[in-house]
Amino acid sequence: MAVKPSEVFTPAGAVAPGMFATRASEEVERRLADALEEPGFQVALYGWTGVGKTSLVDHLCGILGIKYLKVDCGGSSADVMSEVLSVLDIRVSKEVIESTSGDSELHGGAGRFFGGKLGSGSSSQELFERYGSSLEKVVVDALVAAEVPVLFLDNLEDLEDGEANRQGIRLLMKKCSDRNREPGLEAPKVIVAGPPGAVEGLLRDETVLTRTRPVGVPQMPTGEMEEILVRGAEKLEMAFDDDCRQQIAGYAEGFPHYVHLFALDSCRVAIRDGRSEVTLDDFRDARDQIVDTRTPTLSAAYRRATWDRGLDRSSSDREGVLAGVARDVPAKVSRSALHADLPAGLFREQGDRARSIDEVLTEFCGEFGILEDVELEDGSPGYRFRDPMMPVYVRLRARRSRREAADTWVSSLALPDGSRSDLVAGDSGMRAFARDMSLVLPVGERPWQVFLERHGLEQVEYDDIDRMGEDLAAEPAAIAFVPAGAFIHLRGQPYEPVATALAPSGEVPELTGLLVVSVVNDVTELGQLRGARLASTGRFSTTSYLGPALLLHEQGESIHDFFETVEGFAVGGEVEALLRGYADVAMVEEKTWESDPSNRERTRVIGRCDRLPAPLLIAATAVDEGVVADLAETVLGQRSVVDGFSGFAPCRREDLEEFFAEADAALARP
Repeated sequence: MAVKPSEVFTPAGAVAPGMFATRASEEVERRLADALEEPGFQVALYGWTGVGKTSLVDHLCGILGIKYLKVDCGGSSADVMSEVLSVLDIRVSKEVIESTSGDSELHGGAGRFFGGKLGSGSSSQELFERYGSSLEKVVVDALVAAEVPVLFLDNLEDLEDGEANRQGIRLLMKKCSDRNREPGLEAPKVIVAGPPGAVEGLLRDETVLTRTRPVGVPQMPTGEMEEILVRGAEKLEMAFDDDCRQQIAGYAEGFPHYVHLFALDSCRVAIRDGRSEVTLDDFRDARDQIVDTRTPTLSAAYRRATWDRGLDRSSSDREGVLAGVARDVPAKVSRSALHADLPAGLFREQGDRARSIDEVLTEFCGEFGILEDVELEDGSPGYRFRDPMMPVYVRLRARRSRREAADTWVSSLALPDGSRSDLVAGDSGMRAFARDMSLVLPVGERPWQVFLERHGLEQVEYDDIDRMGEDLAAEPAAIAFVPAGAFIHLRGQPYEPVATALAPSGEVPELTGLLVVSVVNDVTELGQLRGARLASTGRFSTTSYLGPALLLHEQGESIHDFFETVEGFAVGGEVEALLRGYADVAMVEEKTWESDPSNRERTRVIGRCDRLPAPLLIAATAVDEGVVADLAETVLGQRSVVDGFSGFAPCRREDLEEFFAEADAALARP
């Protein structure tokens, strides 16, 4: 192989030639190009760390032939500008000193500054006072002398805190804008880049805001992340299989950094085994390495925050709190919701559970600095991660923990009396009851408890339906409660349907999905949404993914070409994704949408998909027939309404054949 994976996938460095994925979905490139070409205006590029701001500037300046100087914001504003001059000094000090034409203050003052800076022990402030030129003016003049039209100040969040330092950067931007208004003078342009909060703090000054063009860089849509993988595979003369490519894009959660990191390590696993195709198993192996060794800064911060100094080991309670904050996308949660949603088992041994949770959150915000206090839109207190890449890491660790728990599926557990259950034909020892946590079952009621205890079943709960589908395909569970959309992908595996949930209205095994947009969106029909971002919980979801696919198929369209799918939202969180601008359209279950009256005011229904199949109880084909009969008797006898379902009805594979055919056609790639 002539090209190494590390030369193609570069998570820690600049994007390799030909590897930049176009940011067409939000017209980000066009808006940045327009801002660069607009005289007298500076540029503020905002977006979370890892979404590709630096790569975007490098790519676009390369295309437009714009020479630029990049300096990271570390220390005070004076430190940043001194670093600019330090870099320019090597390149232009001789030219500046020897020049005899033009602005005498520039060529005299700046020339002496460069020489003095290199040779004296004076502070930069003393030097500028001595030569009668402000720090900001010297920087602007030096950029002009060096023929550098763009100064790129990256990582604004690392600027030393304080209004004086923000004011220093503002003055530099003003100097550039003011110079553009003077006839006959060249004017450099400043690009500042950082997270939304840091950029917002800089632009609070009205005089700077009116001279600046803000350009947002959102998290990357799935299609553009897959574009990175396709381009990289071509350069390496390799290929990612469909499942692997989709999983990498899903786990990256819109961060190109993670796409490169996942792809790099997955390719290395495949190459080590002598293969040119990168598979889902390669990605799974790479994930463990990434969690353990490839993200040292995140890993060290996580270990410090979750370590119990009294027990001298990692605390599952502390890990659970971090996982609770990271559960939502974006990872920003109210204090009250966090207390309500954290598993009841956390801090079970402590007398005051609520107080214990608050104490840990205080430590996370203070001593460990992994979280920060925020005020939510409704004025209530909340929390979010200081590093926006940390929630992705936390979710990776949580997924691995669930996978380790699922390793107990194939085991030979003894029943309380020491005997062995005849659960599985052939005595292979499967003991797992897997279920999607978003589908609530009355497992705490006595009929379920009797059934589970009688057969020695252990519950394995999932808050990630795609992860659940992967695990069920890799390690069969005895029984599982899954969305019908997940069973499409599992029907080639050794499972058979046992029962289907019933909707409360009419008691039919069907659901209705509503296609909705925000009321501020002008769209009124599906055809106007080509290229829009679809919020989805994942490709195994019945309502949020399969529903839109079926709706599009009826109109002769393919979901793969029509939408940019943004995955990873919690069930019920799709509407919030629209309102926060993370997606443009979503399909939600009708009852879920109706359960919040404000949805009628905040969103508009532009389409519906009726007759979506309800969730299914499925059993592994190896499970003893008597156990399956006992399961059917248990669930068919329950009639209470649970999470929108009124009970169960018998279901056979033949009952689903028509649904399978429609789904296959809708999900087929053109």
